[in-house]
Amino acid sequence: MPRSLSRRAALGLAAGLALGLALAACGSGSPAPGGGASASGGTRTVKHARGESTVPARASRMVALDTDALDSMVTLGLSPVGATTVSEGALWKNLDAVRNGRVYQVDDNLWMLGIGYTGAGPILDQIRKDLA
Repeated sequence: MPRSLSRRAALGLAAGLALGLALAACGSGSPAPGGGASASGGTRTVKHARGESTVPARASRMVALDTDALDSMVTLGLSPVGATTVSEGALWKNLDAVRNGRVYQVDDNLWMLGIGYTGAGPILDQIRKDLA
């Protein structure tokens, strides 16, 4: 039986890869002649959870693969040419919970900002409603 990634691992992998690609595009100094290509071939190797990837040293077109990576890119002043969310990808669609209809949409603001005692009640109310 093939082993599948947990949702947390899948999200972490997507965020790490997207952030790694975004950070790889954040070179310092001025671009080298020839459209940003450096003397070493114009690429750099980025290490990530799945190994290594070779990317342009001065990437000009970047894509965010999830909302965390998109937030990080915008915070760093980068302008992605495209973005997607985890729920649009094949990995997400193949998770057992998704295929079995056991995934529920929640209020992002409540779950992300409702930390502590004041947020516990509304979060529990939402869980009760979704599981009823």
